[in-house]
Amino acid sequence: MKEKINWATIGMLIVSIIVIVIMATCSSRMKRDLEISEHNLKVAQDSIEVLELRNGNLVYEIGSYIVEKDKLTAYLDISKKEIKDLEKKLNDKIAYIANLEGRAQYHDVHSTDSVSHATDTVTGIDTTKIDIHYKDDWLALQGQTVLVQDNATTTFSDIYVPVPLRVGLTDNYNIWVESKNPNVSITDIEGAAVKDSPLARPAPKRWGLSIYLGLGVNVGYDPINKNVGLNLGPSAGVAVTYDLIQW
Repeated sequence: MKEKINWATIGMLIVSIIVIVIMATCSSRMKRDLEISEHNLKVAQDSIEVLELRNGNLVYEIGSYIVEKDKLTAYLDISKKEIKDLEKKLNDKIAYIANLEGRAQYHDVHSTDSVSHATDTVTGIDTTKIDIHYKDDWLALQGQTVLVQDNATTTFSDIYVPVPLRVGLTDNYNIWVESKNPNVSITDIEGAAVKDSPLARPAPKRWGLSIYLGLGVNVGYDPINKNVGLNLGPSAGVAVTYDLIQW
């Protein structure tokens, strides 16, 4: 006699599986939110760490926040209007913003100058002009100092300070900044990644190995009646899994 399939039991099993999946998803999101909260708290307590590379360049590193997009204005000095304007001009969504502050400081800059003198034939006042020229790999100056009696006026017509910066982000959302200019130092770094962007979203792990124990629908063959049936019963084992859909 062919065994009837208990569709009600199978339906309950399917509903139970869906509930378990939803609960697991909610638990995963809650865990992620907790990790982000702990991460942001650590970032708020951090200070810039300065590291020296083998080539002598300095690297400045500090953690970045992970926040909702509408909270970027609370963490960084940027308005919602500016963010919308940026996304419109870039034709893309903002995933990360960083504010960098630094300074270029030079000591003992010596220039080779040319001096010229002139005397006003009417007033008899002497005027001395000193042309200033200086140039190296990281600074270029051009100007003039005018001496008239006890007064000196210096005017720079050109000041050039190259500030090459290399900026990156680690897997732990630490932003780092490096400059080849040895006279440049980074004084402040503030960065934030948008929580729902691909940048701040954890990398998907589709393959997995799991142990399961519970109820299952088992496919069985009845050699006497020569038919195949579905039976609800206990099930246990080890499985290799692959997630087709993630949310």
